[in-house]
Amino acid sequence: MHTSPESILESGKKEVQFLKGIRVHLAKHFPDLDKCGIPMEGDPISPCCKGPLSKWPQRKTLCPACKQPMWPRKRPSDEIRVLCDAKSLARIEEAWDIAQRMKKLSQEYGDLFWNTKEAMELKRSLSTLESFNDVEWSMLNKLSQQYVAEKQWGLYRNLRFRQAEILIMEQRHEEALRFLFAVAIFDMNEREYARREWLRHDPVSTQEEIEHQLAAAYPDEVAPGVLSEINDEIRLLQLSMDKTQELFIESTRTEATAHHMQIRGVQAWKQLRSKLDLSNRD
Repeated sequence: MHTSPESILESGKKEVQFLKGIRVHLAKHFPDLDKCGIPMEGDPISPCCKGPLSKWPQRKTLCPACKQPMWPRKRPSDEIRVLCDAKSLARIEEAWDIAQRMKKLSQEYGDLFWNTKEAMELKRSLSTLESFNDVEWSMLNKLSQQYVAEKQWGLYRNLRFRQAEILIMEQRHEEALRFLFAVAIFDMNEREYARREWLRHDPVSTQEEIEHQLAAAYPDEVAPGVLSEINDEIRLLQLSMDKTQELFIESTRTEATAHHMQIRGVQAWKQLRSKLDLSNRD
């Protein structure tokens, strides 16, 4: 695939914007980062006891004088390679975790991550990985309104799955299961949506031909990854099938009604139940 010079230039500009944004953030929330570790230049010095070293180590090693561990690392704020003691290492790795999460959100959400007013407000107080979930949740809520308005149900469904993943990370398992059920009911109705559209736009094909094409296009009633997460959450919450059914119907009622789903309620539950791992359940 040919990549134009313009697109390469634009990509480069975005990367520069990302690096600038992340360094500004790290400078604000990790003001001590430039003091973490000893820059690996000039005469080698131990970060633990400041004793002289024969050379700069390239991997974790013990200081020959005080026998404390030392680690070579690169600081995310200025990309300078430094030699760390345990305290500096912990601080640098915390900053790298934040930097990687910022990069991931920037890549996935682009300008929405950097420019959305709500996200900007939240970023002012970011200092832990958990607070990034708040930023991403804010963006997902904004995107959900956009996808509903544009009737982009596939994107809306994927957004709900991402919200479930965030809730799982935060160990809010019952809430996560509710979101996973919402994803499952979208999956179960996806083929029905496609069938209605097909019948509306293709008056020539027979019902049998349409069903054959649909079966090929939508082989799974619920995506395997979603089913796996649902099974894990039910098992973790130790829910009985009766309780699971109650939670499923309650969790999906609003979505099913709002989106005029054909497969809903008890019918949808029966379809899902047939796919669940029922081992060790009552």
